[in-house]
Amino acid sequence: MKIGKLIQVFVVTLLAAACSGNPTRNQLADIESYIQDRPDNALANLEAIKANITSENSRASKADKAKFSLLYAMALDKNYIDTTDISIIEPAVEYYNSPLRKGLDKFMSNFYLGRIYENAGNFKEAIEAFLKAEEHKKYAPINYHTKLYAGLNRVYHNTISRKKAFDATKKECEAAKLSGDTYDYGASLLDLAFKCILNGDLQEYKKYLNEFETNIPESDRDAWLQSYYLQTCLEYNLTTNEITPGFVDTLNLYTSSPEDYNLLFALRGFLKIKNVEKASEMLNKLELDSNGTYIPSAIYYYKSELEALKGDIDGAYHDLHEYVELQDASNIYAFDNELVALEDKFKIKLMKQKQLVYGIITASIAIILAGFFILKYRQRRKENLILRHEFELTREEIANLVENNKRSDEEKKRLSEGITKRISTLISAFSSGKKNPEQAFISELSERIKDKHELIECIADFYSLRNETFYNKLKEANLSNSEIGYCCLYTLGFRSSEVGDIIDRKDFYQINSIIRAKLDLKPNDTNLSNYINKLYSQTLEDPS
Repeated sequence: MKIGKLIQVFVVTLLAAACSGNPTRNQLADIESYIQDRPDNALANLEAIKANITSENSRASKADKAKFSLLYAMALDKNYIDTTDISIIEPAVEYYNSPLRKGLDKFMSNFYLGRIYENAGNFKEAIEAFLKAEEHKKYAPINYHTKLYAGLNRVYHNTISRKKAFDATKKECEAAKLSGDTYDYGASLLDLAFKCILNGDLQEYKKYLNEFETNIPESDRDAWLQSYYLQTCLEYNLTTNEITPGFVDTLNLYTSSPEDYNLLFALRGFLKIKNVEKASEMLNKLELDSNGTYIPSAIYYYKSELEALKGDIDGAYHDLHEYVELQDASNIYAFDNELVALEDKFKIKLMKQKQLVYGIITASIAIILAGFFILKYRQRRKENLILRHEFELTREEIANLVENNKRSDEEKKRLSEGITKRISTLISAFSSGKKNPEQAFISELSERIKDKHELIECIADFYSLRNETFYNKLKEANLSNSEIGYCCLYTLGFRSSEVGDIIDRKDFYQINSIIRAKLDLKPNDTNLSNYINKLYSQTLEDPS
């Protein structure tokens, strides 16, 4: 027993001596002890020792470099510095991802690798890193489970994987509930409720909203969480025809908000209840006070909605055109998912105006055709009467020929030849049948009134058989069949200008904006053509 205790004391002494002889390791251990509570101090101290550890002449061990790499990435993230430099975390990933290693550091290195990939917009790599971190989540504190699934929610959302994003948010909510973090628990519940609205699952929306109201009393909500709650309720009202109690009170509350986003919600709400005066007031505030990057284009969009509400369709078209031009010029993303339903509603209003014009044109063509056929019928009837009269005359002449059979042979021959010629002429007229001259005109009119969008629909149906994965991914983003056919034109090699020639230019800009909104393309994302072609190539490489 005494020998065993002596050995333990000896080992502890050796370890203490080793640690005391490695000041770098001691510094890193000290920083790690307070990085969660004081990330700003941790980052400053890491910057101070960075050169000694990362320089080419550094004598720091691989373990110390890996620990510094992990702590530095963590400190940047906790200080809201969204770095995109993968080399910061690489030493930690290479060291801790060894098959022989496991534990918290392995989880952390992969988690922060995912965060950096996410910052860089490399969502596929971010998903892989987060999923690798998930394999070792049992070593991580429960609050990091919340952070992990929040990250997966974001990257799945950006890759149009809505089902996976929803599942990740549910796991985020469960982890936040277990950790006792009221803020994250409430935010994830509202996120689930919001997603249910966008997916059209209103029963699930009410379930999650009720859970939020039951477990997160108003006294426990900070200003942001309460604002998110009100916005979620407003989005439900704006998406459905149901106006819940307090809807107008919330709108009036938002009218005095300094936040542009809240003013936008108020504007949408007043447009919903057709309060032109209040909607105009909100629009004026946004035009005067807005400093947001996405607001200028959004102003034109809602201004067009307001003009349509006033009955000024020309003004609405003009403002919507300005919105599209501003989008193309600045490459900024003015729409969040919650604006899609409103955009579709306005599109329907404009289409009604087009349908009225098309109806007038179609009726005019029908009247012209009816008049044309009536005219031809009368002409043909007149021709038949003339032929009948000629026939009667011929029959009389035959009768006269019989009565005058006593005439001379020469006279009989002459009369016989004349009657025979006339009979031949009449028989030819009846038997040959004149070709209707109106056929070419009718064919030309038929070609002119064909609906070219039928071709787009056919292309979409073809792709549903040719590449079902590509078709279903677009369907999951709530694209209509004609919008999918529009996207398929890009995969057939058409450029944007050529697609604009296939459909009307006015429709081209409007459809382009609708599809970008449904695909959740962000401000700095690639153009629609590149995005569609990349998505199509991915489905060819990985049909699953």
